[in-house]
Amino acid sequence: MPKKFSFPADAQRDTIRNVARNNVLFGIDVSHHDHDELPLGTLREQKVDFVYAKATQGVKFKDPTFAYYWKNLGDLKSSQRPLRGAYHFLTALDDGKEQAERFVEYVNLHGGIKNDDMPPCLDLEWDVPPGNPNKDRWSGQLPDKILGSVIAWLEKTKELTGRTPLVYTSAAWWHDRIPEEKFVALKDYPIWIADYSKSGKATEKPAVINGRTQSLWQFADDAILNNGYPGKLDANIFYGSREAFNQEFGLPHSVHRP
Repeated sequence: MPKKFSFPADAQRDTIRNVARNNVLFGIDVSHHDHDELPLGTLREQKVDFVYAKATQGVKFKDPTFAYYWKNLGDLKSSQRPLRGAYHFLTALDDGKEQAERFVEYVNLHGGIKNDDMPPCLDLEWDVPPGNPNKDRWSGQLPDKILGSVIAWLEKTKELTGRTPLVYTSAAWWHDRIPEEKFVALKDYPIWIADYSKSGKATEKPAVINGRTQSLWQFADDAILNNGYPGKLDANIFYGSREAFNQEFGLPHSVHRP
């Protein structure tokens, strides 16, 4: 059995247990690291319900592919259009509030976050300098200093967009830098946990932080599309109905109803 998760087959059926998947939604996240021929208009039919695109990193970097993803996803007719979301990669050496301002400014330049878009997301993980893959700029910072930057970004982004952001992170990164009990500081924000599935099929449970149930789980970084797209993709899963999904992320009740 192939280990790689394949859209739409593995989104329709749990091939480990050999049962149909019910009450789950799948999505992908993209950035300039991905191949530029992603067939946006066929994603919904391949069971991709949402797409998060990287917008910014730190206070200076603007992802050159964001404008393409944001505009073209927004221009799709409703029957073809996955929900779109924008995310920011938090850097260790820049001010959290200023990073939030630059993120919202850049997203607004391309039309802004609409009521039927996914909420903004903060990417909190290894901040690796170019050419030094074994270094993380967060290492050595006091836990409260890291959390201060995180909360500053979240609060400013919520103020500027009117939406409650979610936080993407991993137990592996968190446990090396911040005491687990301090995760309570993020109690008001949905959590998107990264922990790659050993089976590749999202059949296990992810490693979580301080017992907190995740809203989204990024379970693979090598998923493939059945239509021949040449690249590998990050794959994510939400456990629950569409109604629960809309409620979790502050979306209108009518968004993506069957």
